[in-house]
Amino acid sequence: MIKIGYDKRKQVFRKSVGFVLKKGKRVQKFWALGPDKQKAEIIMLRAMEEWARLKVAGSNTWTSDALEVVDQLKNSLYKNNEATQPRETPEKPKPKYEPHKISKPLTYHQSIDYYCQQVIPTLNISDQWKANLSYRMISIKDCLDDFPLNSITSEHLLNIVNYYKNRPKNKLTGKIISPDTACHFIRTAKRLFDYLDTIEMWVMPKRFNDIFAVRKTDFTPTRAERLKARKGIETFNIDELAILYKNASYQLKEWMITSLNIGATQKELSDLMIGECSLNLDPPHIEKIRPKTARGQEVIGKWVLWKETYEILKKKMSTDPEWEYKKVKGVYYYKNKQWDEWEVYDAQDEDVFQINLREMQAFKDRPIFDTDSVFGTIVYLNPENVRIDHVRCAWFRVLEKSKKKVRPLSFKYLRKTGAKMISDIAGKEIGKVYLAQTADDMIGKHYVPANYEKLAEALMIMRTQLQPMFD
Repeated sequence: MIKIGYDKRKQVFRKSVGFVLKKGKRVQKFWALGPDKQKAEIIMLRAMEEWARLKVAGSNTWTSDALEVVDQLKNSLYKNNEATQPRETPEKPKPKYEPHKISKPLTYHQSIDYYCQQVIPTLNISDQWKANLSYRMISIKDCLDDFPLNSITSEHLLNIVNYYKNRPKNKLTGKIISPDTACHFIRTAKRLFDYLDTIEMWVMPKRFNDIFAVRKTDFTPTRAERLKARKGIETFNIDELAILYKNASYQLKEWMITSLNIGATQKELSDLMIGECSLNLDPPHIEKIRPKTARGQEVIGKWVLWKETYEILKKKMSTDPEWEYKKVKGVYYYKNKQWDEWEVYDAQDEDVFQINLREMQAFKDRPIFDTDSVFGTIVYLNPENVRIDHVRCAWFRVLEKSKKKVRPLSFKYLRKTGAKMISDIAGKEIGKVYLAQTADDMIGKHYVPANYEKLAEALMIMRTQLQPMFD
């Protein structure tokens, strides 16, 4: 019996089968199967058959021909009832805020509605940035009454700035907003009034830029923030790492080791490509450009690999299948490549055995490219634009197991922990090389090469210090 989901809002059955390419990345393919359960199961059976055929042929994504086969079956089943025919593309969710359509803004609140409705959709930014900007625009209504635009002066602009300088509480969490968030709101207000001056709906006063010239240092930190600043950046200690490693799954252990070795976040692990891993050189290392620090100039990171990291990457990049199958005297056997002995297969079925054999051969024959991900797509956006993060899910599970023994810090703090250990061993400059960050001064940025040799030595010392984690 096939298990299929049901979308109550759209009133259709749905199921995920296989993967499709979206913006160059493999994401799950979700099928909208219509409101009839029996027809949905028929469509799903055909989709699963087509996906199995594609995998045997060596394809890891849906082809247009295979998609068309399933679509034709779906259309034929629903041809007599077009009103209930399933839609392949999901409806876009309605925005949380729908301003009234206005032709010409006359007041402060109307100008915000106008900007959200007429200007933001035309900006060349991602949908997520548009949503964030709309939220901030709507939020700045709270800092000023709905005055006519022609009556707003420098004094009103100062009131807006002072409102956020006082760091009001977030309506959802009840906590005071951070200096970063306050600066975002102030810049949003500046953006609005600058636009109103451009379209000649409001006249910019003198010293306009000076009014909105606010830095994070202008905000008075709270007592909790002062205490946190004194403590510095939080990191894990060796005992906490040992507890986390002990309670981690096999896959999470691989992610932890690689993250500590090369200072990677979960997104950087997902983006790590085969072509960036030089396992056949002496010493084996990873050399890659860190995207987050490549704005304006390329910042290259180079990390010598520990023995454990080398073995992990070697296994991930191997063409040998994870599982092997054989038939001896009519009995089916299977074995993981890490096992020494073969086990008897529970399902003594020839069809199942042949499918497993074909999948094993397809894995061996699959083409490998330098741009392929080492760990696979462990962090991605699904068709509903929701971030799927397998590392984060596994990390939350291990934190739950380690409750009261380990501080609940996120996975990215492994990178911070590694940077602190390297800085303590070889100094802050080598810590920046480990993080693949640019130097602070002009000479360091352009004339002094990164000291990868010293980083390699520090990484080996760091591995020795982490030995209790592996014991």
